[in-house]
Amino acid sequence: MAYTLDTEPAQRLVRLTLAAESSVAEHLASREDLVAYLDASGYERALVDVSASPLSLSTMGYYAHAVYLAEHVPRNVRLAVVVAPDRARLPSEVFMRDVASNRGLVCELFATQAAARAWLAGAPVAAMS
Repeated sequence: MAYTLDTEPAQRLVRLTLAAESSVAEHLASREDLVAYLDASGYERALVDVSASPLSLSTMGYYAHAVYLAEHVPRNVRLAVVVAPDRARLPSEVFMRDVASNRGLVCELFATQAAARAWLAGAPVAAMS
């Protein structure tokens, strides 16, 4: 499988990790699984780790992905996205975050899981901008 979806019940956290060989179709399936689990569980935190995936989308692809997340992720959820450190400041990644945020999703980009987890727990961690 090109992605794993697991939980950390004590933190009310759902973690989605995409593998290096994941395809666009698998990215789309993974986000649907993430949304379905968040809806069913009521968990309030999601960590999506795409740092191993070299996949890149078109500008419209990033836009459509951000809109989907903003429209389907429950409003009480904080979403932390971990990207490879060399991608964390790329205009396309920041564009996706900004589109989702402007549509009401509480989300942020991080270069490490540790920083993402701290932010999800409420710590004042500087995110990638």
